[in-house]
Parts: sequence; structure tokens; C-alpha cells
Amino acid sequence: MITGGTITINSVGDAIQAGYKLLISGGTFNITTFNGASASGFDKDTMSAKGLKCSTNEHENITNAIIISGGTFALNTRDDSIHSDYNITITGGNFEISTGDDGVHAEKYLVLGEMNADNSLIDLKITKSNEGLEGAYIYIYSGKYNIISSDDGINAAGDTDESCSMGGGNMGPRGQPFRNLQFPGGNMGGKEGPHGGFGDNDSRNSNCFIFYMYIYGGEIYINCESDGLDANGNITISGGNLEIWGMKTGGDGDPIDVDGILTITGGTILAGGSQGMEPVHKFASTISQEFIYSTNSFSTNKEISIKNDDNVIRTFKIPKQINYLFYTSKDITTDYKFSDGTTYNRKDALSEVGNGNSFPGGFLFFISLIIILYLLFRLIL
Repeated sequence: MITGGTITINSVGDAIQAGYKLLISGGTFNITTFNGASASGFDKDTMSAKGLKCSTNEHENITNAIIISGGTFALNTRDDSIHSDYNITITGGNFEISTGDDGVHAEKYLVLGEMNADNSLIDLKITKSNEGLEGAYIYIYSGKYNIISSDDGINAAGDTDESCSMGGGNMGPRGQPFRNLQFPGGNMGGKEGPHGGFGDNDSRNSNCFIFYMYIYGGEIYINCESDGLDANGNITISGGNLEIWGMKTGGDGDPIDVDGILTITGGTILAGGSQGMEPVHKFASTISQEFIYSTNSFSTNKEISIKNDDNVIRTFKIPKQINYLFYTSKDITTDYKFSDGTTYNRKDALSEVGNGNSFPGGFLFFISLIIILYLLFRLIL
């Protein structure tokens, strides 16, 4: 347990490691590992150079975790800056992170902030990373996050075996959101924790994960070179203010990408990237608020406004060349437009979607089938 003081570490390997729990409530930390984020000569398969680490495979039914409720952290690490083989909870602190791998990585639960907490309690900046935030189950309740990454911005993923598949509860243990975020015990430990998320009748082993991401609040900015939000499962957004910039033109990164179901019931989201977000149109029925989008190309530093008639709601600059722009908020109506004049609203999107398939593609297939049947008919005659 660390409650204060000034800690400066320059290490070849891991800087601070706990085998069971790492609890930090205050202090100033200046940590560099393996000569910093951009150092050469590091082999992640044989070496470990993490900043804050909790690593153990023992006592699986007891929650091994990193819990940070305060402090000031300057982390310049060649490996993950904050890493736990089980869970991480952050409810307070100021973080400046530069890493050659992940900024914050939890093998199971990653919980950031608390419900209805002030966003200023967490100020987490990641200026360089492979992936910014990663965990099998990610919950973001509050805080300020500025994430720069060369891969995904926030990624709900991890290792599974071949017997795993989507299913079971997707709201958390037994299908319910967490009400007790304290480690250990409560809803985060034991059977009611990680394994509970599979549902009562699910017989899959403990190596299986139903990956998901829940965003209830917070201020999140992402500029990445792959997917902004990526889940090998489901994503649900019910609050928060998100600005997401995925891969620039020429790549295949989506601002929001899911293998499961995308649900949006609240929050404000501005997102852009190299291609249209298929989940938005595939799961338009699970997006309960209006949205607008554009499939125009936008150049770097182009200034765009969101307008309601002649009233400018928001103005922003495009940080990179992109081919797709998306905006949604709880107050938006179909009268909202982008200032480039090429905006489509939710009504248009819904008309393109049927059972998760694009209507234009199905229409072309239908016309082609009619033509083939007609030609066969003529040949028979």
C-alpha cells in the first residue's frame, strides 16, 4: 500500500510489482522502464518492463488487483504502464503515460471512475501507446481521458480458447451492472465476478470471456490508427462525451467496431475514420437516439460545424484525412446537419437496414435474380 511520498524509479525491468494487490491512494511517481517507451532492443516475449504491475495466477477466486484512488503519475515505460493479470480500478489520480505497449491493461476487469463522480477526479493522458486502454470487461463511469495510440484506442479483448463464443449475460455478472466497485469482494470477486458474467447455465471454462465495454460517463478523446472503440463482444454507451478519431483514409479502422451488438442509449459521440461504421447501421434499432453521418471525404484540419437550421451547435477541426463522420446526442433531431451539406440522418440509415443487411446489396441481388430467371425462361422457350 502506498499513501504518499515521492517515488522515482529508473529500471531495466518492472518498476513496482505486487503479487496480490497494489493499492495506491497518493504520492508522486516518476517511473521509467527499459529507457522509455521508444527504446529499442526490448523483446516482450522474454522480457517484462512494466510500470505498475500486479501479476499472479494463484488464488483465482480471490480478486488480485491494482486499485488507484489518487496520486500523480509520470510513466514512461517500454512495456505496459499499468498492468494487472486480474483487475484494475482507478477512481482518482493524474496520469501522464507514454508506453511502447498498452497504457492501462487488465486481463479481466478494468473499471474507471465511479457513477456520478466528478470527471476531474481522474485526468489520464496517454501520449504514446500501442493500445490505450485494454481489458476483457471495461466499465467507464467518470473521468477525463486523452488517448493517442498506434492501434486501438480502447479495446475489450483478451485470450480465449476455441470453445468460447458469444452469449450469456452482457451487462456484467448475472446480467447486471456493478453496484460495488470495491476490491476485493462485492460484485467484483469470486463466483459473482468474472465467471458470473457467463450466465447461470453456462458451462464454459474460466478461460472464456464474453468481452464487453460499458461507457456510462466521462470525457473521452481518442486519436488512433486502428479502431477507436473495439470490442470482441458488445459495446453499450449510455452517457459521456466522446470524440473518437480512428484510422485515416487508406486503412480499415472503424471509429467504433464490435463483434457483438452496439447499443447507444445516451451520451454525445463525435466520431470519424477511414470507413463507415458498419455496427451503427447494422444495429440502428439498438441506437435509441437520433444520429447523423456523412460519407464525404474530409481533409486534415478542415473545419466542420454541426447545425440546427442556422444555429451552430458545435464546431471542430478534422485531425486527419477521413472518409466518414458520425454524430449523435440525446438532443439531436433529424434537422441537424453537418456544414458540408452531405449529411444523412437516422431515418435514412434505418431505411438502408433490414435484419442486419444492407438494403442496396439485397436489392441488387434481387434484380440480378430476376434477370437470370428471365434469361433462363427465354432459353427454355
